[in-house]
Amino acid sequence: MSKSLELVSTGPHESVRTDWLSNTFRFTSADEESDLFAYFYDLGEKVLPVGELLPPRSGKHYQYVYEHKSGLSIETSPLDSTRSTRGSMLVNLPGSIWGALDAQERNYLITDIRNWPGFYRTTRWDAQITVLQPQVLVEEIVNLVEAGKIWVAGFSQQNPWGQRKADGSFTEPPSQYFGSPSSDIRVRIYDHGAKHGWPEPSLRVEVQIRKQYATDHFHRLARRCQEQRDNPPLLINAEEITVKDALAQHADIRDTSRWAGRERPKKWRQTAPVADWWEEMLQHRGDPAKLSHRPEVSFARARAACHLQYGRKLAKGWMVEGLQREVPISDLLIRFFMECCGHLQQTDLLELHRREWSEPVTVTSWR
Repeated sequence: MSKSLELVSTGPHESVRTDWLSNTFRFTSADEESDLFAYFYDLGEKVLPVGELLPPRSGKHYQYVYEHKSGLSIETSPLDSTRSTRGSMLVNLPGSIWGALDAQERNYLITDIRNWPGFYRTTRWDAQITVLQPQVLVEEIVNLVEAGKIWVAGFSQQNPWGQRKADGSFTEPPSQYFGSPSSDIRVRIYDHGAKHGWPEPSLRVEVQIRKQYATDHFHRLARRCQEQRDNPPLLINAEEITVKDALAQHADIRDTSRWAGRERPKKWRQTAPVADWWEEMLQHRGDPAKLSHRPEVSFARARAACHLQYGRKLAKGWMVEGLQREVPISDLLIRFFMECCGHLQQTDLLELHRREWSEPVTVTSWR
C-alpha cells in the first residue's frame, strides 16, 4: 500500500453516470456498524489503496467524520453517542469514486447499498452527462439564457457564475445554474474539462437532487440495476437510462427564442420545443468500460520514494560508471532522463502540451 498514490483524471472523456451519492444507514449493534464501515472502507481502498483513513474529526451532525483520500467520507454516531444521530451513518460517495468504477462495478455498488439491511434513505443523488466537442459551448449557453432564448422548465430563477472582461467575454468557462443552493433540485451546466486542463472543450449537464426526490430516484435506479446485476458488462445500461430519465425530467432545457425580450406566457412549456443541442446530447451513449479516474503516484512523492529506495545505488553506480568510462556524470543523468521519457504515455504528452509556460519550451531549452 502506498500513501503516495493520488486519484487523477484519465484525461478527456465522455460519460453518463452518477456523480454523487449520499445515503443514510441505521444499525442496532456495534457489529452492524463495523460491517457497514468495513464495506465502505474497502471500497475506498479498491479505488485508491493507501492503507488508511485520515484522522477522524467531529462533525456537525455526526460524532465522527472519517475521510478517505479517494474522496469517500463516512459520518457516524455510535449507539452510545449523545448526538440525535446515534445509531446511524451517512456515507458520501463523490464523483471521484464513481469515475474510478466501470458500469458493472457501479451496478454492484448501487444494488449492494440498496439491499443493505440497515439502508434508510438517500439524501442526495447527482446525475450527469458529459460530452466532448459539444454543439454549443457553455459560454454560448450563458448568453442564450441571458437573452431569454433558452430556459429550464420548472425553475423561476437562474444564476450564471463567471468573471467577465471589459468586452463582456469570460476570463474562463463559466457555469450556468438553475435553482438556488438550498433547492431540492438544482441544475448546473459547465465545462467539466476546464478544471482538469483538457485540450478540447466539453459540456456537462448535471442535476443535484435532494431529500425525498433523491430517495425516489435512487430506488428506481437500484431496482433497474438489480434487474441487470447478472448481465454481461457490455449489456449493463440501467444506470445510464435512469440518469438520462432524471436529466430529461429535471434539466428540461427548452428553446424559448420565440419569446426572447418579452415575458413568456403561463403555459409556454407546451409550445416550446426541447433545445436541439440538448436533445442530441441526451442521445449520447456511455462506454460501460470507461474509467475517468485512476490511482497515480504524484511526482514529488515518486521522486522522494526513488531517492529513499534507490538514491544510494544510483549515485554509486553513476560514479563508478563515470570514472570507468571517463564521461561526465551529467551525460549519465541525461541518458537516465531519456530512458525515463521512454515510458511517457500519450496522456502525459497531452498534459505537457496544455500547460501554460512562462516562456516557449523547446527540446533545446531542456539541455
